[in-house]
Amino acid sequence: MSFSSSFKGFISVTAGPALILMALLFLVPACTSHKKQGELSKFGQFYQNTTAYYNGFFNANLLYEEAIMNIEANYQDNYNEILAIFPYQAAPDVRSEYGNLDKAMEKVSKVVALRRPSHWTDDCYLKLAKCQYVKKDYESAEKTLQYLLHHFEPSRKADPRRVSETRSRTAYNRERQINQQRTRRQIERERRQARRQAERDRKQAQRDRERAQRDRRRGEAPQNRIPARSQAATEGEKVESLTSDQSSQVQKQSQEEQNSTGLFGHEPAFNEAKIWMAKNYIERDAFSRASNLLHQAHQRGLSDELKALAYLTEAHLEVSRRNYERAIEPLENAVPLVRDRRQRARYSYILGQLYQREGNFRTAGIHYDNAARWTNDFELEFNANLNQALATQTTVAGSLRELERMATDRKNVDYRDRIYYTIGQLHYNEGQIEEALAALSLAAEYHSGNENQIREIHYLKAIIQLEQEDYLAAHRSFENTLRVMPESDERYSEVSRMASSLGEIAKFYDQLSTNDTLLLVASWPKEEQRKWAERQFARDRKAQEMSRPATGADGRSTASSGPAIREGVGLGRDGAAGLGPGRSAAGPGPGPRAGQLESNFFAYDDRQIRRGAREFERRFGNRQLADDWRRSNSPFYRAETDRDFAEMERVPERIVPESKIDEYLSKLPQDDPSTLRVKQNIIDALFHLGVLFREKMKNYRVSAEHLDRLTAEFPNSNKELEGLYYLYLDYRDMGMHDEKEMVKNRIINRFPNSRHARVLEDPANAAALMEEENRLPNYYRTIVEHFEKGNFEEVQKRIARSKELFGTDHHLSPKIALLNAMSLGSVLGREAYIAELQDMIAQYPNTPEETRAREIMRFLQGDSGAFDSFRGEIDVDKFVPEDDRMHYVIVVLNNADKISLNDAQISIANFNQKYYQLSGLRISNHFLNTETNTPLILIRSFNNKTQAMRYLTDANSLSEEFLPENALFEIYPITQRNYREVLRDRNTHSYRVFFDNHYKTQTNRRR
Repeated sequence: MSFSSSFKGFISVTAGPALILMALLFLVPACTSHKKQGELSKFGQFYQNTTAYYNGFFNANLLYEEAIMNIEANYQDNYNEILAIFPYQAAPDVRSEYGNLDKAMEKVSKVVALRRPSHWTDDCYLKLAKCQYVKKDYESAEKTLQYLLHHFEPSRKADPRRVSETRSRTAYNRERQINQQRTRRQIERERRQARRQAERDRKQAQRDRERAQRDRRRGEAPQNRIPARSQAATEGEKVESLTSDQSSQVQKQSQEEQNSTGLFGHEPAFNEAKIWMAKNYIERDAFSRASNLLHQAHQRGLSDELKALAYLTEAHLEVSRRNYERAIEPLENAVPLVRDRRQRARYSYILGQLYQREGNFRTAGIHYDNAARWTNDFELEFNANLNQALATQTTVAGSLRELERMATDRKNVDYRDRIYYTIGQLHYNEGQIEEALAALSLAAEYHSGNENQIREIHYLKAIIQLEQEDYLAAHRSFENTLRVMPESDERYSEVSRMASSLGEIAKFYDQLSTNDTLLLVASWPKEEQRKWAERQFARDRKAQEMSRPATGADGRSTASSGPAIREGVGLGRDGAAGLGPGRSAAGPGPGPRAGQLESNFFAYDDRQIRRGAREFERRFGNRQLADDWRRSNSPFYRAETDRDFAEMERVPERIVPESKIDEYLSKLPQDDPSTLRVKQNIIDALFHLGVLFREKMKNYRVSAEHLDRLTAEFPNSNKELEGLYYLYLDYRDMGMHDEKEMVKNRIINRFPNSRHARVLEDPANAAALMEEENRLPNYYRTIVEHFEKGNFEEVQKRIARSKELFGTDHHLSPKIALLNAMSLGSVLGREAYIAELQDMIAQYPNTPEETRAREIMRFLQGDSGAFDSFRGEIDVDKFVPEDDRMHYVIVVLNNADKISLNDAQISIANFNQKYYQLSGLRISNHFLNTETNTPLILIRSFNNKTQAMRYLTDANSLSEEFLPENALFEIYPITQRNYREVLRDRNTHSYRVFFDNHYKTQTNRRR
């Protein structure tokens, strides 16, 4: 058989059926008769569904899931609190995944625009809302979900013209397009069809009448012929009457939704959208609305997956309300419905936490055991085993033994901080304070880089030390806590206040201790003073060695300064937070981590190596290397007898330089003036400690102890009267009547003409003596007078004196701080001026002086018109608050001579492309003031104030990406109407005041 005949045979066998199939694919849809306008054939619907899913929705879903996975991978769980049910929602910063989420939003938007007749349109709207929710744009997510729930309800009959729309954005626009595109020929054709149908109906009715007459003449009963439309209507009424019952209606809806699954397993997104709307309401604190939506969702027929999501959302709602007991039941219902073992393990762990919180330790232990068996995350498994050990032990001693066993287990080496923290908690609950502090110190030393854990360690340590009145140690612990505590933590304000108050106390304690020591040592013999100097030198050198930073692989210091070194907070060798004092990452603590180059040998300890090198150098000096491996044959060895070694150990001169001894001894008071100076330092320290303990700590007992020493040891000091009065108040508040009367009589006898004595003798004199309270304002006026005369050094002296007289916590403190910065700038120059202004702004926020300080800083940093707002040109009334109107964002460059306008626009465009890709923001520029060549960059547009403020917050927090380095700029949200007013003013001074009052103030209140 020839090749040509074989090929023809092959073609006839294979190509024939293929050609027939292709013809059927094109002819069958074309054979549809009387297809309504806008209605798709089955093949057309199949095509729309397929392209919508695989060309858009599928890829968008992959991007969304990738973003969720990355967010959860970067999120660090805090096992000391109830774990978040939805980690992607609890993550504080998700901006790193804006790119993936924006791409997903773009793809589903294209599907909605191009493939609207498909079954995936509602899913695309839901996916869009999910992306907005994950981006924490809850307002936009709510609008999207509201549209979905309104237009895609299963019981809502769809308009075929609206469903067939593929290009227009709304059904209304599409309906208008259809009406406008309908030609006269189409209208006439419809009219002819209507006339023909009416004629056919008329002829059919005529034939029916004639048939009825013939039947009557023949004596037959006329046949009952019901028109098709009436019959259909009757059947429809029957169906409606049959489905009036609510339970049967729910079953029918669920059955219809199951039947609508189709080829690709599609399920309407309406029910899931209800659940996500409830989740969105929770984040907006609309708890009642969320609860109602979840109740409605449970009444519908839900799949197991949606039931699990609904129960989890309900549990999340109750946890957000802090109704932990009510969160147990929905979470119990959700766990059996969750397919993913890892998620089931997480939810079981949360159940264990909830039961443990309620005191049901047996059930908590069961759930912890389930979590440990189901998870493949070692951290979750470790914490589950840890809590299970605590929950199943009947005694504290048994729990401690189990925890000690876990601490010695090599596989738990990276979690010893958590173990010892738990041990410290148990000891603290049992009142064993020393053991608790020791365990917490070990926990800090074995810190593994978990900021959540080290924060709880330092916080508990600070609380214990504060209760034990170890104020210096408590100050260090509160400072360490504050370093790793985010501002969003509800304890932040209290920790910040305690750190500040204890900081002042620590300063005066140090002053008191130092001067007490100097005064005591000055009374010793010369030989004892010299020994004291040697001990001081040894102590300071040891402290310096302990605080000497270790260097990592990159050559940078890896230890932090200050008390954090002693408390175990610093930077490890890999740059991560958390190695303890002198502890190597490859030493006796946790095993080696990524990026470390130390030896894995079990006996290797870098700390011991450095210590040995220092000891060798101290004992033998900088000895040259030699080949005398047999030390007994070395002449150097024979010269160094035991006596030589002993003599070297005894002679302190070879250890402590004479210059250092003289330096320490020079600090001792040698004459009467220096002795008086030291005593005055002690007096000031005792007085301020008494006042601080009374006013800041409300500890009247410790306050009275310091004031009693002040009045007893220094009876004629300049602080005696005020010290006695505060001591009188302490005794009064403690209910010590006898001591109070004794101090009262002492004040009256020693200072009969003082205002304190007059108030104590006759309380009615208190009102008359209120005038003396003007002492502070009068003192402030004298400072202002010297400042106006240019006596800046005198201003500095008087301000320092005011801190001694009145402290730093009064209503004139911001004004005095601003004068201090201005006078300091006049004396030391621009850099010191800016540094002092920055400190003043941080110390006194939301004050008029802060606004003034910012104006001065803008001027110093290049804004030549920064002070124009103080020349009577402010007119705030012309600006109108329009929170719901369209907003712009304006950026004013104050150093355009250093930063190119083109570079600034490129930087903003890149920022928008990265974080606001789908917002469609446009950039333009103008000159705000042509005389000063001040450029203004306009970013538009935003739907309302909330969106504009969100952009402003991101721009400020990511300023290094928003504009080039060293750019000095102002940024404001503004409406179109107010923008025109700013252009007329040619400056932002008036609008800056309006912004501070309307935008910035409301934002601070919400925080």
